[in-house]
Amino acid sequence: MGRKYISVFLVIVMLVVAFAGCTSNEVQIKVYNWEDNGDVEIMRDRMRNDLYDKEIDPSQQLSDLQKDGSFKSVDYYSEKQDTWHPIEHLENVLKMTKAAYSPENKWYMNEELINSINLALRFWSDKGFYCDWNWWHNDIGKVAVLKDIMLFEHKGLEEEYVNKLIGELEGASLKDEVKPKKVKERTVESTGGNLTDKVVSNMTVAVIKGDGETLMYLRDLMINEIRVFPNHKLFAHKYDLEGIKADMSFQQHFDLLYLGGYGEVFCDGVNTYLKYTEGTQFALPEENINNYADFIIDGMQYAMRGEYRDINASGRGIVRNDGLYGIHNQVMEACNILLQYPETERKEDLQYIVENRTAENDKGAGGHKYFWTNDYQVYNGSGYMATVRSASKRTKNSEALNGENVLGHYLGAGATMFNVYGDEYFGIMPLWNWNRVPGTTTLQGYLPVGGDETYTRMGKTAFVGGVSNGKEGMSCLDYNDNSVKAKKAWFMFDEGVVCLGAGITSRKGEEVYTCINQTKLTDGALAFINGKETDVKTGISSLSGDMKWVYNNSVGYISSSPLVVTAEHRSGDITKISTREQSKIYSGNIFEIGISHGVKPKDASYYYTVLMNTTPEKTALYSENPVIKTLSNTEKIQAVWHSEDEMLQAVFYKAGELSLPNGEVIKVNKPCTLMYCAGENKEIYVGNPDQKSRTIKVSVDDKEYRAEFEKGLYGGKPQKVL
Repeated sequence: MGRKYISVFLVIVMLVVAFAGCTSNEVQIKVYNWEDNGDVEIMRDRMRNDLYDKEIDPSQQLSDLQKDGSFKSVDYYSEKQDTWHPIEHLENVLKMTKAAYSPENKWYMNEELINSINLALRFWSDKGFYCDWNWWHNDIGKVAVLKDIMLFEHKGLEEEYVNKLIGELEGASLKDEVKPKKVKERTVESTGGNLTDKVVSNMTVAVIKGDGETLMYLRDLMINEIRVFPNHKLFAHKYDLEGIKADMSFQQHFDLLYLGGYGEVFCDGVNTYLKYTEGTQFALPEENINNYADFIIDGMQYAMRGEYRDINASGRGIVRNDGLYGIHNQVMEACNILLQYPETERKEDLQYIVENRTAENDKGAGGHKYFWTNDYQVYNGSGYMATVRSASKRTKNSEALNGENVLGHYLGAGATMFNVYGDEYFGIMPLWNWNRVPGTTTLQGYLPVGGDETYTRMGKTAFVGGVSNGKEGMSCLDYNDNSVKAKKAWFMFDEGVVCLGAGITSRKGEEVYTCINQTKLTDGALAFINGKETDVKTGISSLSGDMKWVYNNSVGYISSSPLVVTAEHRSGDITKISTREQSKIYSGNIFEIGISHGVKPKDASYYYTVLMNTTPEKTALYSENPVIKTLSNTEKIQAVWHSEDEMLQAVFYKAGELSLPNGEVIKVNKPCTLMYCAGENKEIYVGNPDQKSRTIKVSVDDKEYRAEFEKGLYGGKPQKVL
């Protein structure tokens, strides 16, 4: 080995040793000062007030309680892993406790009820129930219920049991949590939603004990958590990835997009912390208050429509019963809490959400956003929401874990969801053909059943990205996975979404199929075939022909490629997509539309437009005179032109040039995504899909503009250059 290489090797070794010396397996020790000025008592009163319930009736729990303090309806030793059943015992006790200690409840201080509560608490304490198959139930699930029970001073319960129950809560103390080696971003292992869950529980225990020092410690953890977390660094631990990202998206389980699910849990925890600490010495600093407001305004609200959360942003939880409900409540609560803080800066934006994003009448988040950290595109305007999720080498596909989302293999392959109302996919997850996820181009008959091995399955290509001006935008996917290659692009405007595919190739002996949508079939669905309108209703196994347009549930579909439409009644058991759920049969009428590319396609392509919030009449008119026209659909350039707005949206997979309908010529020197507003107020936005450090030059006729991109947190952020 040459002297030069030996020197380099020694430097690397020294760096590794230095890093190792900086890491620790112990929680950092720090003294936290606080003032005993009544703040803890204020927090205790707030917590109890939230638990008071004058209407709750414990009669059912009382009749279910047995002489030994157990409940006959609870299967304490169940081997089913759909949930941890002993927690049902604590949930019953909490209902009884609320009734017994809520001043306006008719059961208030009822002696029989209080004695029954104490009996049930003794039973729980004596048995020492512990979940041996999922740590979450021990450290978070049961603690979340038990902490609320122990907020009250249980009359007649022996001090021995009080101490044991509080000791059980202290067993999940963050102060005792060991920090893994190499973790640089936190002093504990817990992150994101799991951390805020634990903070809330630890906060309640500290309030019960009057422990202000611990409350100051928890404040420190929250200050650290409500900020932008970096990308993976050299020698960094995988947990350092998790949390709020630079584009205001959210990651949990390392680099998984999780605005829904864990993002909701994170918000629940932050909302609770803000609500109980407001005006006390334990409240968060101004910077964190405004960081959280940014996350709600520029992140969370984009992934919801009405009461429903986006499939593409919600991880494995989408396959649970009622799994598409979410985000809305957390966002609204956050807005209302943040509006009470005088230091909150973006109050107009928060007020807009409160007034205009109601469950009944959702006017959207204001337009388009591309989340470059997570390869996630969203249009969320007044008329509709559409989202695209494409996994790259930087990000993971949607999570399959613990028996959930076992058929979600293609949810990172350009999955595209279309919502006008928000409930378009609610209740039909067990009815989907999961080999035909909307937006994907896939090999039929090839659907790996996911398990824990998909927990870390990354995308296969680096060139995945988008560009946005805040109102409209686009994204692209250089797809090469599961024996199929394709260049795919999505262009989003106020009217709807134009979708292009080129270079579709496969050597396998199965059909390759692009699914446009798979959603609920509603009354009034129509197709214009062979010169006349045809009803689309259940019983149509395959509708095809010279199909100019199709309409269903306020969405119109227009394509120059031959369309195939299916309308049928389906039934399915939820256990086929989640082995954690109890068997439950779903049924409904399903509308499916797509394009077949046949067996072993070579350089096949597709074009289709999805008109949003429209009518059959508008769809018919648009099919005759489209406003958005395709300029190029090749493996080199995919581009569309909005003739009324004079707007170009394009992806250049290679350096090249494109002639525009207005006579101008666009040239780029490197692969990129591009938006050019050619009207009176000219604007150019450039995206950097592979997120390499470089300069991208854009020329419009003889004028040149430069976009400078760096590696790191903001490497994929679209830039305005004109």
